[in-house]
Amino acid sequence: ATVSMVMKILALSLIGGFAGISLFDEAAKRISRQLEDTQTEVLANRGRLNELQNNDQNEADIQFLLNPLVDSSLGPIRDTQKEMLKSSILKAPLNIRNKVFERLQRAHDNSLITGIGEGTLTAADIQTRMTLQEGLLAGFDALITASEEQKNTGRGEDAFLHRYRAHQGFIHIQLGEGSERLEGNNGNASQQWREAAQCITRAIQLRDLSAAYTEMY
Repeated sequence: ATVSMVMKILALSLIGGFAGISLFDEAAKRISRQLEDTQTEVLANRGRLNELQNNDQNEADIQFLLNPLVDSSLGPIRDTQKEMLKSSILKAPLNIRNKVFERLQRAHDNSLITGIGEGTLTAADIQTRMTLQEGLLAGFDALITASEEQKNTGRGEDAFLHRYRAHQGFIHIQLGEGSERLEGNNGNASQQWREAAQCITRAIQLRDLSAAYTEMY
């Protein structure tokens, strides 16, 4: 369509003299503006594509770093891995953080020490599950830090923050149960119960604080 327009303007230029040349100049300006708009759109699309690619790479990195947290055969997670995971989660958008939460939640639910059927666990089983549950704390800590940073930088609330806090408490419940069963009064079960109470109380406060706005309970 642009080539056809140029040919028509050239014909007018030849037939109409200066008037045609004036029309040609105006058409050339219009075409130049169209090219600039197209270039701007291309750059914007390239930026969005790069962002998507970076998000994909970030998600792949996070999923790899999560493996030792959710798979007891790969754990326990090292401190350097925890720092790398935290750094990656801090850079991740909310939709990726939601996926992280779902994976951590499944790992927690699959490694319970309390509940029906868990009474038959051996001491080795309990220790394995405690190691995994303890490792999950690093993931929830990173999610909480990312959520608080999101709020502090004016990017809005993370409606899942109270759930991250609650799951911290659920993990301390599992650790308290495991400690009590393995070590009795000589363990740190009471400390784990206190940690659980603090986390869950904070989760309830956060939930009630935002419930009127988000309707998430």
